[in-house]
Amino acid sequence: MNSNKFIILPVFHTAFICFIFLLFPLCASAAWHDSDWSYRKKITVQAGQVTGTQLNFPMLINTVDPDWRDIANGGKMGQSDGGDILFTSSDGTTRLAHEIENYDNVNGQLVAWVNVPSISDGTVIYMYYGNSSAADQWDIENTWNSNFAMVQHMQETSGTHFDSTSNGNDGSPYGGVTQNAAGQIAGSDDFDGSNNYVAIQNLNYNSPGQINALTVCVWFNTSFGGAGWTNNWALVDFDRSEYYNFFVYGDTGELGFATAASGIVDMRGSAPANDGQWHFGCIVFDSSDVNDKKIYLDGTLDSQQDAYSTGTNLGTGTTRYGFIGDGSEASTFNGSRNNLYFDGLIDEVRISDVARSAGWIAASYYNQNSPGSFYNIGGEENESNTRYWVGGSGIWSDNNNHWSTTSGGSAGATIPGTGSTVIFDLNSGGGTCTLDGNVSIAGFNMQSGNTTTVDTSASNFALTVSGDFTISAGSFSANASIITIEGDWTNNAVFAPGTSTVTLDGTNQNISGSTTFYNLSKSVTGAATLTFDSTGLQTITNALTLNGAGGGGLLSLRSNTVGEQWDIDPQGTRNISYVDVQDSNNINATWILAVNSEASGNNTGWYFGNHQIDIDNDGTAEVAMDADDNSENGYEVFMDPDCPAPGPGKICSSSVLSTDGDRDSKTDHFIDTSGDATPEKLWDPDEYITRDIELIDVNRDGSDEWVYDSDNNGTFDFAYSPSGSRFIDPFGIVFDSATNNKIAGAVVTIYRSATGIPAVPGTDLAPGDVNPVVTGANGAYGFNTAPGDYYITVTADGYSYPFEPGSKTFDTGRTICVNNAAAGYPSAACQGQYGSRGEVFSVSTVITMDHPLDPTYNLIKLTKKANKTEATTGDIVTYTITIESKTTTDLKNVYITDKIPPAFKYITDRAILDDRKTDNPQGQRPVTFNIGTIKAGQKRILKYQLIIGSGVTFSKYENSAWATYSNGTRISNVAAEEVKIIPDPLFDLGTVIGKVFIDRNENGVQDGSEFTVHGSQSEEQSTVNGETGLANIQIMTEEGTIITIGKDGKYHLAGITPGRHILRIDERTLPEGTYLTTDKAVIIDITPGIIRKVNFGINKRQNRETEDRDQNSELRTQNSDNEQSGWFTVYRS
Repeated sequence: MNSNKFIILPVFHTAFICFIFLLFPLCASAAWHDSDWSYRKKITVQAGQVTGTQLNFPMLINTVDPDWRDIANGGKMGQSDGGDILFTSSDGTTRLAHEIENYDNVNGQLVAWVNVPSISDGTVIYMYYGNSSAADQWDIENTWNSNFAMVQHMQETSGTHFDSTSNGNDGSPYGGVTQNAAGQIAGSDDFDGSNNYVAIQNLNYNSPGQINALTVCVWFNTSFGGAGWTNNWALVDFDRSEYYNFFVYGDTGELGFATAASGIVDMRGSAPANDGQWHFGCIVFDSSDVNDKKIYLDGTLDSQQDAYSTGTNLGTGTTRYGFIGDGSEASTFNGSRNNLYFDGLIDEVRISDVARSAGWIAASYYNQNSPGSFYNIGGEENESNTRYWVGGSGIWSDNNNHWSTTSGGSAGATIPGTGSTVIFDLNSGGGTCTLDGNVSIAGFNMQSGNTTTVDTSASNFALTVSGDFTISAGSFSANASIITIEGDWTNNAVFAPGTSTVTLDGTNQNISGSTTFYNLSKSVTGAATLTFDSTGLQTITNALTLNGAGGGGLLSLRSNTVGEQWDIDPQGTRNISYVDVQDSNNINATWILAVNSEASGNNTGWYFGNHQIDIDNDGTAEVAMDADDNSENGYEVFMDPDCPAPGPGKICSSSVLSTDGDRDSKTDHFIDTSGDATPEKLWDPDEYITRDIELIDVNRDGSDEWVYDSDNNGTFDFAYSPSGSRFIDPFGIVFDSATNNKIAGAVVTIYRSATGIPAVPGTDLAPGDVNPVVTGANGAYGFNTAPGDYYITVTADGYSYPFEPGSKTFDTGRTICVNNAAAGYPSAACQGQYGSRGEVFSVSTVITMDHPLDPTYNLIKLTKKANKTEATTGDIVTYTITIESKTTTDLKNVYITDKIPPAFKYITDRAILDDRKTDNPQGQRPVTFNIGTIKAGQKRILKYQLIIGSGVTFSKYENSAWATYSNGTRISNVAAEEVKIIPDPLFDLGTVIGKVFIDRNENGVQDGSEFTVHGSQSEEQSTVNGETGLANIQIMTEEGTIITIGKDGKYHLAGITPGRHILRIDERTLPEGTYLTTDKAVIIDITPGIIRKVNFGINKRQNRETEDRDQNSELRTQNSDNEQSGWFTVYRS
């Protein structure tokens, strides 16, 4: 997004209204910016995200919202580039500058930065959209105030990285930097550690003591280590010995901050950050601070240093330009460097000429690391659907007398519906509004100054609000209604609960003020947060239900002010599970029991325990018991309350094997819930979780093992052999190192290390084992080995083993047995052994060991053909790419990247995959097609069309394509096809026409009555002009082309290249007794697409009526034909 336009649109109407009513109810709710915008959403900063108040804070909005797709893709965005997006402060009218880093009109993803003048927990801003006629609303430069010296988002996929500030400190990539890598926020740059870097334009330091304050922040991802400490320079460098260098130590991976003032001072952080994960690093210099140098890692102070005496500024005065990805020695732009080079990914580089506070850096990290936790987006609001209650008392459905589109306006508006925001205000007229049926609306707001009572009547009507529910004045009588709220709940007036049920049905919600509820409920299926007002009290007289989800999807209960308790008084039943509670004060005498929950501190009156789960899905939870009163070895047994004779180790009559199923030295239970003597579940009562068991013959001995994912990380990690009454050892998964997908058809062979020959079933392995094992679709392998030393090799079509480099990291669910402590390897289940790269390991206890295989360029074979080998400007070329799997496993998330030649353009909606229309590719040059899954051995056909633009030259243009995974890993050969661009005879070349005629009067123009000579025979002819043409005479060009005149004396020569050419008549082919009356050689200038005309005249000697022409006459210029355009030059022979 390169536009810097900032359009000021009129907002006088709402501002004027608020002025008239001052702080009266009409302005209690945020006014609407402009009626040209159809929609808006409220964005609220969540509790615990911002320390104190931060000023001019660039807040990241990074969200996928179906409403934010453009209209053509089923959404409500007015413009396909997001140009109608507009942000305001909490008043709904004051514009906030913003920059759009990325907008996807197809899926509704928006990555934008908004300058929030003052931000803290609870800050509200609005985002407007849905204005197809609006000018572009972004204001890039004002998003970043003058304290920012440079902001590079690194999202450009090629070419210059643009500085978003007004300073023009752009970045120029060199050395083949990969610019389309996946980033922390949008795109990033992938530096290869060999010759990649980005040179920073314009920004340079050139004065002694020039820097008194500085902050540099970068997102980075590197796994480099084990080399010299300078070998991974640099993140951002302006010369360590002249100004400063921000880098990652090449030996052990900590952040580094080197500076030059009264000497060079190096500073090393305390925590390694070279684990192959994204990290947010910042360095801060403040000459006025005693600890003038600070390093922050992931929003937290990592280390600080008193480097210089207070008041000492940085800089020697030597001119230095900066680099991203290498060290600087440059006195000019892109000058000398250290050639040390950073190895890894870099995203979002910012340089500020102020010292940012710890609060600013922490808020930046929280915002950019997890935007969805930093803010909550409310329901969609629509000004055209706002309904005001007017006319005093009445029933909800009476639109003739009680609903208006304006405050205090005329009644007659339609009854509020699903998209309506309902407002009761100063002009509502008091009285009672009675619900007389079920109501579903977008927002409910009883504003300050209103005196209305809303009564749901005695019936149990349902009120559903997809947005916020607010009672600032008046009263709400709930009776027996069912109230469902998806937004925030605020009550600062009267809410009479009756026997109603209030259900909070959103994800992240807030409860403000104090409310007495009858029933209050919130249950979620994934991680969510419910934030309470620390100054309020929530009383529940009947039933309180707060339920999160298992598997990490806890419902977090938090205070809007971290450290200050929120009060709750549950007076009736409680059903609370899978919650994470912090800063809560239960004022009721009976403690609250939270099952399967976590305590995050500062809680009063809560009890966290009673580990239970409904293992057999009979509606009643089984209860874990510590039979030996030893908490260190966990829960040994459980009891089923529905069992006639509950007891240890069983559910009624179902058989159970109790053993340590996840090697944590605590008892787990294999449970048969169906009574078929085969377990379906593994229950870990200490973790209060169950895991499904799959039956897989991992060692190919003819009997199934019980295979399961004990830690719920997405991959199998143990296999138990019931026939051998032992765990399979070793056991693991063969998977693709680039995609994490399991590999079928891999051949896994285990060897005795002492002999180097495959282990023998019956001697080294159990008698029924098979060696080698060929993996199935689940990628699993296993062996029942005798104690001893072994190593494993793996082969699979299209893959190489072992994986490279050895420092590579993988998904957390994988069990990787290699020597790489920085990456957390070997994994715990490796039992301290190595072997995932073919190392020797010892079998003495149960080992799980996964084997990653690197994809090669042989996984897929590509061939590419074009439907024509030669083409001209404007032609359409159809390309056909054959995609053939050459491996034994299915390949998922396959993409075809096609490097389109310059001046060729992809034609939208012309892509065909396997004879069916497919989605248009992403990008422009290259383009990327999503192929999806290619099954083992499958052949798929992709066809698409390009049109040849006017910028081509007459040469060969190669179009190359290759297959990749979604992360960019190439898995095929590069297939190329050439198309030769040739001139278009009509538009790119010229044409010459003309005739040879009898020129009796020898004036060079056909204008009299003559006779025609055909070869050696002559005859009288009558023609239009009286002078006739001649046949069989030959004309030659300077290129050797020979033209033979037709019987009518005419000729034409097409397809002549532009430029200067010579036409000469061959006098030897003239009829006997004739001679030329015009010049025998003509020089002409050919222009593309233009026709030139050249005539030659001859005469017969006995008809000569004038003297011989002077054979040495001067050069003359002839107009070839007044009716034809162009000139040519004639030379006398």
